[in-house]
Amino acid sequence: MTIEAIHLRDRRHAIVVLTGTPEPGCGRTLGQSLQVSARAHTIVDLRQVEGITPEAVKPLLSALGQAIDRGRTLRVVVRSDRQRRFLEALGLKGMIPMHDSIAEAVSAADYAIAEAAQSRRTRVDTHH
Repeated sequence: MTIEAIHLRDRRHAIVVLTGTPEPGCGRTLGQSLQVSARAHTIVDLRQVEGITPEAVKPLLSALGQAIDRGRTLRVVVRSDRQRRFLEALGLKGMIPMHDSIAEAVSAADYAIAEAAQSRRTRVDTHH
């Protein structure tokens, strides 16, 4: 599996595009790439990946924890029901939001950002 690109779409979104077939050691490479994008809401595009392995999923879980710690989100874009079912079978359903396109993932991330900001404003208003 190759890290094709890391696009900083803007200051809020990082899109990590993966291609190819997972190979031994791919988890380490993916983990390093996700570290680069840790300051933004991260979208991992898996649509060009042939066969996802448990080794490739471990860095996603680590990145998810880091994103949550930083008040960020991690989302994945999947190409097929097969990819979605594999990730769900590993217990990721409900943990990592899965989308059919980058546009859908960005829109959902924007909505989550706005919702979190509104929640923070509401908490501040109720404490004054």
